[in-house]
Amino acid sequence: GALTGLARYVIYRADTSNVALTELTTVDATHEMYLDTGLANRTTYRYQISAIDHEDNESARSSITTVTTIDNIVLPPTNLRASYNASVPEVNVSWTAPGEYDSFVVQRAVLAAGASIQDLTDSHYTTLDFAQQTTFYSDRNIQSGTIYVYRVRTNLAGRISFPSNIVIIRAR
Repeated sequence: GALTGLARYVIYRADTSNVALTELTTVDATHEMYLDTGLANRTTYRYQISAIDHEDNESARSSITTVTTIDNIVLPPTNLRASYNASVPEVNVSWTAPGEYDSFVVQRAVLAAGASIQDLTDSHYTTLDFAQQTTFYSDRNIQSGTIYVYRVRTNLAGRISFPSNIVIIRAR
């Protein structure tokens, strides 16, 4: 029969190994979005939605929508910090590794006199090491009085993360 006021939606899903779409969840009619979590990497999922009215009549299902997941995003390092060691001299940079990584990309920019951090773009950074294995890097190629800006990216299976937070330090 005719629908008598929308009560809820039923969301159906199947992955590549299942031909039939089965009920994934039911959401209240006020929800116009549903976030499907816990999906597998590199997997194709098919979705359909139907509407249910206040008398439990279910509409025909929508056309099938297909989505393919990619690999998980590679997380950047956190808690970046730097210290200046005048006796060498060197700048020691360290960070906390994310849960998964193969190596780290250590990058540095020089903050010119009168420039602000907001002026720095990706092109200002040079890569000091593109396969750093530990969460510690010593930069000895420094000049006294220069302000350096460091950041680190995670490399996981050749995929590079967004940069970490930056750390600013002046070589004395």
